[in-house]
Amino acid sequence: MRAKNEAATLGTSANSAIKSNQGSQLFENKIGAQKLFDKKSLANQWGISLRYVDKLMAIEGLPYFKIGKSVRFQSEAVSTWLLKRRMP
Repeated sequence: MRAKNEAATLGTSANSAIKSNQGSQLFENKIGAQKLFDKKSLANQWGISLRYVDKLMAIEGLPYFKIGKSVRFQSEAVSTWLLKRRMP
């Protein structure tokens, strides 16, 4: 009985850790060998607002994936898009 309670406690701790790590960090989802970023991570990395990320997606063609209601960015696709926008 004690082992079952310990396992349940460990499971709860693991779930809490997963939920707390979902914020603005890299996601472990992979497409090929690339990790996916959420919108907040991208905004923080580039030093821009979430609204500006939305503008880049809607108007400027920033590539993204929709997974349900969530938006994810593939680092390689974003890097390629950014290099194409580079000014001489």
